[in-house]
Amino acid sequence: MAVNSVRALLAFFVLSSLLCEASAATCSNKRTCTERLSRSKREQYSCGWWGLGKCYRYVPEYYNVQKTCYMDEYCTHCQWSDWSAPVYKPCPVKCGGGIQNGIKTRSVKVPAFNGGNSCTESDYRQSVSRNCNTHPCPIHGKWSQWSDYKDISSCSVTCDKGIKSMERNRECNNPSPQYGGDDCKESASETKTASCFEKHCPIDGGWTDYSAFTPWSICSGECDQSRNRNRTCTNPKPQYGGRDCDGESMDLEIRDCFEGECLVESCKSRRMEKDPNAALPRNCKQYVSCSHTNTVMNCSIGTYWDQEKVTCNHKQRVGCDSDKDSEDEPETCQPGELNVDENDPNIFYMCTPDGLLTAMNCPTGLVFKTSSKTCDWPVSS
Repeated sequence: MAVNSVRALLAFFVLSSLLCEASAATCSNKRTCTERLSRSKREQYSCGWWGLGKCYRYVPEYYNVQKTCYMDEYCTHCQWSDWSAPVYKPCPVKCGGGIQNGIKTRSVKVPAFNGGNSCTESDYRQSVSRNCNTHPCPIHGKWSQWSDYKDISSCSVTCDKGIKSMERNRECNNPSPQYGGDDCKESASETKTASCFEKHCPIDGGWTDYSAFTPWSICSGECDQSRNRNRTCTNPKPQYGGRDCDGESMDLEIRDCFEGECLVESCKSRRMEKDPNAALPRNCKQYVSCSHTNTVMNCSIGTYWDQEKVTCNHKQRVGCDSDKDSEDEPETCQPGELNVDENDPNIFYMCTPDGLLTAMNCPTGLVFKTSSKTCDWPVSS
């Protein structure tokens, strides 16, 4: 029995020592602690031959006692487990870096014992954060400002107004595409046409229409008269090195005239003052009768004025080179044919055997009569 009591006491002290060592903490000055005690208890058991006898023994009985404990007594504080892996919310951004918030938790591994510090509910979770999606975001390209237009072709003409091509450019660098960003859309260049002017083209002069003719001048002593009309080199006016108009600005016309001073001067040019008739300049088919009125007279067909003989005569014998002799007249006649001069009955024409007309004069005071083909006295009225 004594042996059993000693064993019970040893067990109590060993257990108390183990509990104190396991706490690894010092309690506060005064607390209520639980002390575990033991005591001997008498119990009966069978013994002897074939277990028919009754025997008794003492065994320890354990029980807890509440008591005040001090500094030199030990207790167990609450102990937490390791933190769990954090659970994060989705990253708020897809690129460029963001803050990802999460929570990690733990559980009570060893509860508080014998007045040790207990675990509070708020300590079982903790907020955590980390950087997320820190890779750069794609940067899409944007165009720079347009440059000024510059010529890309020469003017379509060398003078006056023409057309030229111009171009302006821009660059995809505001910003440049990076990290998989899109290139700039549309074209990097733009063209247009514009008017251009190098210099004035030369303008050649052009004539205006002629003005109306001036009236014919008075017939001169040279038996001609003139008139004129004018134009100007102003349609257009020559400019910028252009050529002047070709030709003359005045158009002068001169024509023969056989009147006025022409007749007077022609009669003055007679070979002899006593000659009744005179030649006209540049006119072989006519002559001037200078006796009284200075009248222009016509030679008969096929005859021309012969100033040497002072009568109309055959062309070949006169040698007329008048530029007015353009009529297609017969040059021959029938031999022996006689014709009177239409303007002067004193004169008649005889056709020679070779077919040429020859002017003949009737004696003074006589006239040629066609009916008789002879010179005779004129019939008195």
